[in-house]
Amino acid sequence: MLRSLFASSAAPAGVILASLALGICADAQEIPYRRAANVDEAVERIEELGGSVRYLSAKHDMLEVDFQFAGDKLRDEHLKYLLRLDNVVTLRLKQTSVSDRGLSRLRKITTLRRLFLDQTNITDAGLKNLASLPDLEFLSLYDTAVTDEGLGRLAEAATLKRLYIAKTNTSDEGIAALQAALPEIKIVPDRVVDKKRAEEFLVAAKKLLGDAEQQLVEAEREFKELGSRKDELKKTADAANKLAEEKKKQVDELDKKRDKANKLVEERQGQAEQADKLARDKPDDEQLRRSAEEKQKALAEARVHADEAKTRSEESRKEADAAQSISEKAKNLSARAVKVTEIHEQSKKVLEAARLRLEYAQRDLPSSG
Repeated sequence: MLRSLFASSAAPAGVILASLALGICADAQEIPYRRAANVDEAVERIEELGGSVRYLSAKHDMLEVDFQFAGDKLRDEHLKYLLRLDNVVTLRLKQTSVSDRGLSRLRKITTLRRLFLDQTNITDAGLKNLASLPDLEFLSLYDTAVTDEGLGRLAEAATLKRLYIAKTNTSDEGIAALQAALPEIKIVPDRVVDKKRAEEFLVAAKKLLGDAEQQLVEAEREFKELGSRKDELKKTADAANKLAEEKKKQVDELDKKRDKANKLVEERQGQAEQADKLARDKPDDEQLRRSAEEKQKALAEARVHADEAKTRSEESRKEADAAQSISEKAKNLSARAVKVTEIHEQSKKVLEAARLRLEYAQRDLPSSG
């Protein structure tokens, strides 16, 4: 029995019954069909062809037979080996030489659920052998010569739930007919859905392109106004900033002179008040009287200088504020010119990406045929 090849019947899932025959040259001598008397001989023959047999679960005896590395060595008659195995649920025949005649060998494998016929030589005629399989749920016909006629023959496969038909000669009409016959089936690719999505993608791509073109128009207008003057505006901003800094320094210097003049006024006011007191205490002292007059005169002069210093300071501050305002405007304009230039470059890239997106959307739109 097949389980005799295992050390225990509870072997982990995926344990391989027969190793893949690696290193066999593609042009190796053809291996003729030899009758297998039992399960072990059948597994041995499958191994010689480069195939493998393995359990899919540790709890069940469901088998997967994989011939996808057998290539041209596998002939239709070799599929007779499968009849010696019990409960084959998955069969992989991808890129083998199996033909419609070989599919006739599969009608007796009533346990088959998943069948991979990718890139084989099967045609519509061979699919009639699959429609009667009572448990077939999954079928891959990728890159085969199957047409709508073959899909029509699968309409009787009531258990079929998933079908792969990429790179076949089937049409939307043929797919729709099969879906009507088998409402629960999932066909990949679903051309109706894919076409709808592609059309939606095309509409979105056209809108994106229109938006990108409008954005570039606006970006180019602003670039001509500001971006092209970026270097000039940068120099203007630097010069305005330099002038504002110089004006600020002048304000600082004049503020110091104003404070010094105010301090001098305070000192001379104190001196004048003291001289006046002395003169009042000795009204007959001519020298004290003249000293008081001189102190008052010096105080008056200090006040005049302080007022002048204050005026100069206030005027300088106004000039500095005006220079700072001009500097800020020039700085903002220069920064805007830089930003406009960046937006202009980015808008060109966005437009190019939108054009490529539209190109891909038009290329990927499925044909109606």
